[in-house]
Amino acid sequence: MDSTDLDIVYEEQAPEPEEYLHLRDSVGFSPRSLDAARRGLPRSIFALTARIRGRAVGMLRLVGDGGCSFLIVDVIVHPDLQRRGIGRQMLERLNSWMEDNVPPGGMVSLLADEPGRALYEKLGFRYTAPESLGMKKHYPVV
Repeated sequence: MDSTDLDIVYEEQAPEPEEYLHLRDSVGFSPRSLDAARRGLPRSIFALTARIRGRAVGMLRLVGDGGCSFLIVDVIVHPDLQRRGIGRQMLERLNSWMEDNVPPGGMVSLLADEPGRALYEKLGFRYTAPESLGMKKHYPVV
């Protein structure tokens, strides 16, 4: 069964903060606070939520300054629905949006976790190593 067999609606908006936290938890991503979600989600440059019968089952976001630097974050498909083309469909929709909206000279980055690496490469993303490596500083939820 692929995403065409499911009744999926793609909305160009972020999920509700509680849905966002649930999706992150479902795939084992590091926790975020409800306050952080309420602050951050509305500031997305582009967001996409996949829904089945109103339930958020996938999402992604693009954040950044809107001109020079963009970062793809929170690419999530609920584990019960992975490997059915939902992630690919969301990334293809995002890629189309970027082709129309990222200005010449803009750069889009992401941290490529498995199993998405091959798909990111198909969409034109390239590894930056060894020239540069990603780094992070995390402020844990207490």
